[in-house]
Amino acid sequence: DTYKQAVAMARFAPEVAKAQLRLIVSTQDEHTGHLPDKVDRCGHGGGCSGKPPLFGWAVWEVYRATGDLDFLREMYPAIEAFHGFWYAHRDVRGVGLCSWTEGMESGMDDGVRFLPEFAHGVRNQSTQVNALDFWSIDLNSYLYLDKRVLALAADKLGNSSAAAAWSASADALRSRLQQVFYVADSGSADSGFFQDRYMNGTAVPVQGCEGYAALFAEVASAPQAAAMARVLADERRFLANFSLPTVSRADRHYQPRGYWK
Repeated sequence: DTYKQAVAMARFAPEVAKAQLRLIVSTQDEHTGHLPDKVDRCGHGGGCSGKPPLFGWAVWEVYRATGDLDFLREMYPAIEAFHGFWYAHRDVRGVGLCSWTEGMESGMDDGVRFLPEFAHGVRNQSTQVNALDFWSIDLNSYLYLDKRVLALAADKLGNSSAAAAWSASADALRSRLQQVFYVADSGSADSGFFQDRYMNGTAVPVQGCEGYAALFAEVASAPQAAAMARVLADERRFLANFSLPTVSRADRHYQPRGYWK
């Protein structure tokens, strides 16, 4: 929430927006790069396991609104450290794809995909990394966006070699995410959705707002985005009078007045 608030406030209260992000960075773990879920009144980081990697996006949007290159330079190391945290501590298989440790960490709290029937913990005994047993489209889309931000920021800061490296890393990841997470509708090549993927290769049987991240971060190819739009326009699944739900209306767990359901 702090990240999104900062992006919104950058247009009318830029110094407050920057102060919010600086407060979060003040409690960044100097060893792992982790940013906390929240900062209490005493300036201590805490809360649940954390929150999604949208810090870099927030910094970049604040920079776009203010043109404050010094702020971008100040925040760049924190973005880079937080980005590295996910691959060091949430990539159970060590294959460049990351998983949440719990619903709270994703920001979707008790979303359907985190119910016990779908989510189970796994551990890499060699690296001691613990996470859930599926890779998530939202988390990995945010990490793709993070790479794009790091490339743009490095370019603005005059580091062309870093910009090229981050750009190449982003391109490689985007192609992979398109292949791993896109699931075509059965019986229709013209519609599909981005869904989490179990580490055994099967798709998590839940269509939820986590898939929207593939559009937000521009991971989806143009044909995939068009196919997903057809699913979102389906009144049996997503299209409602005034909004899109957090999970498909066709899902048996869907609750019109439910939290994240």
